[in-house]
Amino acid sequence: MYVFLMCLGISVFIWFFIKLSQEYVTNVNFSVIYTNLPQNKVISDNPDNEIKLNIKSKGIDLFTLKYLTLRNPVNIDFRYIHIRKNTENDFNYILTNQLRQQVISQLDPSDHLLDIKPDTLFFKLENVISKQLKIIPNLILEFKKQYLLYDSVNVDPPYITIKGPVSMIDTLTRVYTKKKVLSNLNKNISVTLKIDKPLMNKKVNYSSEKVDVFIPVEKFTEATIQLPIDILSDNPDLKIKTFPEKISVTYIVAIKDYQRVDPKMFRLISELPQIRNGKQKKLKVNISQFPPFIKIIKIEPVEADYIILK
Repeated sequence: MYVFLMCLGISVFIWFFIKLSQEYVTNVNFSVIYTNLPQNKVISDNPDNEIKLNIKSKGIDLFTLKYLTLRNPVNIDFRYIHIRKNTENDFNYILTNQLRQQVISQLDPSDHLLDIKPDTLFFKLENVISKQLKIIPNLILEFKKQYLLYDSVNVDPPYITIKGPVSMIDTLTRVYTKKKVLSNLNKNISVTLKIDKPLMNKKVNYSSEKVDVFIPVEKFTEATIQLPIDILSDNPDLKIKTFPEKISVTYIVAIKDYQRVDPKMFRLISELPQIRNGKQKKLKVNISQFPPFIKIIKIEPVEADYIILK
């Protein structure tokens, strides 16, 4: 049995060697890469990235090329390739016959290139644009009792430049940071946050990967002020007395700004356009002016009775 198997193996090897010494025709796949694109252009979507070569050669050469050789991709260099455009669907294309000499240079001299399939490679060239987008910090702020955000959150840099294919970034209007929860805040704090990239694509570039965020925090207190009502009437000759004469305005203010509050910084108004018809029973009170560094909590009462003085 040992002798039989040995003879069988030698016979198979000789038969295989004889077969491989004969010429055959087969297809071999090559990947393609696109290089040196025109300025401010990028290939979008999914371009054709493979060609099939119909080759005639000895079996041993074809076997080596197909199964034992690491095949380099065919380089489509836009500096030397004539690009055509299909105006109907806005796609670009090249004829693979232009790649013939480059493909032959990668084959063994004994190999004969019969055909290249497909005869046309399609792709889409798209404009590359840049946009400056506002960065919005994605923060959840939890403050210690009596402490609040004193002013707007400061982001540095406030904007990011994003560059990529127009179809991808044209609709973007802002970008956000990664979510961050900050608890028990009782003083100013600075944090560094990563950008939450809206597009994770190698064709899209971002000018920054992270931003510095400053959060101003102050201790606040509640206060109340009594203010008169400024009547806005379509009849300036009317003299009107309100009940009550003054309205209570409750607000919160940072302790460091408490002494800055002045009644002259406030204005309460009430419009009285229908007094002649007697249709307006009470005056609705609104606050039209107050310091920017306070926050109004309530106005009490929100309506006032009135009488016309003669």
